[in-house]
Amino acid sequence: MITEAARLELEFPETIHFISGSETYEDLGRIQTAVHDFNSVMATTTADEAGSNFRSRYRESFGLFLKLWFAPFAGVKRFSHLPAGLGGLRQFGFAVLTALLTPLFVPVSAVLVIFHALKSAR
Repeated sequence: MITEAARLELEFPETIHFISGSETYEDLGRIQTAVHDFNSVMATTTADEAGSNFRSRYRESFGLFLKLWFAPFAGVKRFSHLPAGLGGLRQFGFAVLTALLTPLFVPVSAVLVIFHALKSAR
């Protein structure tokens, strides 16, 4: 099983068949997946139209980046971005550091996601 974005990025032979699906994670939300179907005899289809154009690939990639970047502010009771046993002050410090770096990292990532979405089209 791989993510749909990874399946589009990697080049698989046309004889390999995938079944589309999704998984839901507490911290990330819903992620589109693809599972290799060993028993399938149907012809493999290329990426569906929803995932094959630049706009949808960009929106999906940038949306996932934003989910990961702003996870410290999501209000989740379990703080999974730091090792267990760290005090609340260190967790607060990590959230403050994330907030301070946001004006730099979000625009840079927007540009990097453009390159990623263009590369996925090939």
